[in-house]
Amino acid sequence: MAQRVIQPRPLAEGVQRWATTVRLPKPTVAALSSLAAGTSGARGLACASDGARDELSFGHLLTHCPAALLSRPNREVVTFAAGALAGALGKTATAPFDRLKLLLQCKGGLQGGALQEAAASGSLVRSFVAIGRTEGLTGYWRGNAAQVVRVLPYSAAQLYSYDRFKSILGRREAAVARARGEEPPQPSIRLRLTAGAMAGMFSTLLTYPLDTLRLRFAVDPSARTLRGACAAIARDGGGAAFYRGLPTALAGIAPYMALELGAFDTLPQEMPSFARGFLAALLATGFCYPLDTVRRQLQMAGTGATTMGIVRSSLRAEGVRGLYRGFIPNAVKNLPNKGIRLGVYDGVKRTVAASQMAYDAEVDRVKKLGRKGKKAQRRLTTLN
Repeated sequence: MAQRVIQPRPLAEGVQRWATTVRLPKPTVAALSSLAAGTSGARGLACASDGARDELSFGHLLTHCPAALLSRPNREVVTFAAGALAGALGKTATAPFDRLKLLLQCKGGLQGGALQEAAASGSLVRSFVAIGRTEGLTGYWRGNAAQVVRVLPYSAAQLYSYDRFKSILGRREAAVARARGEEPPQPSIRLRLTAGAMAGMFSTLLTYPLDTLRLRFAVDPSARTLRGACAAIARDGGGAAFYRGLPTALAGIAPYMALELGAFDTLPQEMPSFARGFLAALLATGFCYPLDTVRRQLQMAGTGATTMGIVRSSLRAEGVRGLYRGFIPNAVKNLPNKGIRLGVYDGVKRTVAASQMAYDAEVDRVKKLGRKGKKAQRRLTTLN
């Protein structure tokens, strides 16, 4: 009996059409299509009815080997979705500290009254209490919806593209090792740092307008709807205003993600995933936080503001301490968030790998049963 295989619709084509429709730059369209191509080659879902097939049906796995069910969806799709969900959960859990950090970085932004005064003073406790008194409990999650909309594609693209970039860059090292007659080495630290930087820049470029919207919601009390926030940003400088501060963002995210993802990959694998993510984020945050502060102030500044101008202004007014405004609430919200995000992502990858092993073992078991059945049938035919 012939095996029927249902092939999935290529994801790369759909991604390319969408990216072209929203008029993304051609290099971005090409990069998105290339990344999506890794998921479009998904293994077809087999609907086989005889026992000794390489593809087992969903019903067979459900009744005989449930542990192998996660092996059936394409692995890249599962981990891509896991990265998105983990990022959303982590951000929502730590949203109050994120709001506090943004207000402190922007010295109150466009707020007024007690909240603006408390944020401008740099006091953590006063600012935190002022949010609750001025806006109520929901004020701590103001702008979180825009943040979740941004973090779903951002987290998924970042974590997935890191593995893809690491694989692409690793091919050269593997080819050199094979030419020398050696075993392909584990990815080097330099390769991991490079892949982390590329993944950070790719995901930032993809979602930067959403980050600008999120900041506007967090610091501008007049921005109550998505349409109103977009209009306010456009009035400040047209479409280019959505990308204000992008070069600084890319310069900041490249070393940050290189350190975070590279350290997470390099730390002993015996450590719990959450602990590895926490320590990796602590290292990256300590080195790169000043660039994030400058980027936030550039996003809120008018046309004509420059990176060096803001750096000089902050140093004159408050010294180096001014570049670390909001660092403590950022660390409180960011480190657990990163631990959760990287831990969940790593856990899903391990679970999928274990599920694939269970699936391979079940295939071997079914094949052995099939061979035993055929031998028994031949003996019965001989006796008859």
